[in-house]
Amino acid sequence: MKSLEELKAIKAKMQDKVVLRKSSGDIRIVVGMATCGIAAGAMSAYEILNSKLDLSKNQLTVTGCIGMCYLEPIVDVYADDELHRFVKVNGEIAEKIALAINENDLSQVKDFEISDDDKQFLGNRGVQTVIMILSMKINENNIYIKSLI
Repeated sequence: MKSLEELKAIKAKMQDKVVLRKSSGDIRIVVGMATCGIAAGAMSAYEILNSKLDLSKNQLTVTGCIGMCYLEPIVDVYADDELHRFVKVNGEIAEKIALAINENDLSQVKDFEISDDDKQFLGNRGVQTVIMILSMKINENNIYIKSLI
């Protein structure tokens, strides 16, 4: 890539792929499979979803870090241009999610979605992290701490 025009062309090409994926009408299921997700049981949730879902109508994929270790395993379901984030998904919950997706009725598993309190915490965390990185000053020596959060 040697110019801004090339970068814009790449962006336009990828945007078309995103639009195609969104307009396909399929439900996309994404399982968080970073280290914390795997340690919490995401592999089991994935295997259950893989065996129970109608994969001719739905896409099942994995992703890396979602940034919410304490809520793992996490299963994101994208249906009707809406994200449904299911947290602490054990085998029993994974089966219920698969059944609800196959029956096209996610209201059956609404109780397993992320809570409003956790949504709010996560929404504020990004702002708090930036403030902490930019303004954390220790004593008069102007020593700054870099945060990896």
